[in-house]
Amino acid sequence: MNKINIAIDGPAGVGKTFIGRELAKKINYNFLDTGVLYRIFSYFTILEKNNNFKDLINHFNFKIKNGKYYLNNQIIENINILNTLEVTNNIKNFSNIKIVRDKITHQTQEIAKNKGYVMVGRDTTSVILKDAKMKIYLDADFNTRLNRRYKDKINNNEEVEIKELVLSMQKRDESDFNREYGPLICTKDSIIVKNDNMSIDENVEFLIKIYKDCINEK
Repeated sequence: MNKINIAIDGPAGVGKTFIGRELAKKINYNFLDTGVLYRIFSYFTILEKNNNFKDLINHFNFKIKNGKYYLNNQIIENINILNTLEVTNNIKNFSNIKIVRDKITHQTQEIAKNKGYVMVGRDTTSVILKDAKMKIYLDADFNTRLNRRYKDKINNNEEVEIKELVLSMQKRDESDFNREYGPLICTKDSIIVKNDNMSIDENVEFLIKIYKDCINEK
């Protein structure tokens, strides 16, 4: 059976990363959250102690091998380092620089050339995998997404103030929908899946049905 690429976009808190990863497991595909490349590049610039992002991007190479992330041919042993506050806060300093976005987009597209990927992000359907055979736009109301994020943080034993979380998500939505390069949009050929009233399992099973229809198309 020939494999395809699956692109999933959606706003923060819609569950696309967890759902995408579970979908990939079920259909035996590779999974990639495209945002991880920005985290790895952020980590790289911190290691280099250099904020000349336009120059550093020319010395940045990312690979996935056997589920492991490689930065310039060196395995990243501690994946948790990519989720530190320092790495996260640094991303905003280069995420709107076109040459950086173009290089990261190109490397992501190279990874997906052999097909068999489920990729999630915010410009996956519109930019990175715009030719993907299966495109999904996951969506849910703001309050649904807010509640999910709140529960996630509580389950992870993180301290969270609901007012701060509201402001953070509103700011994230504003940035995602209105950024200059690669804004979050629902493309005309994406299937919209509103998952407010779906469990994770229900959502994954629904996507599997769509996937089966895609690969059976003549």
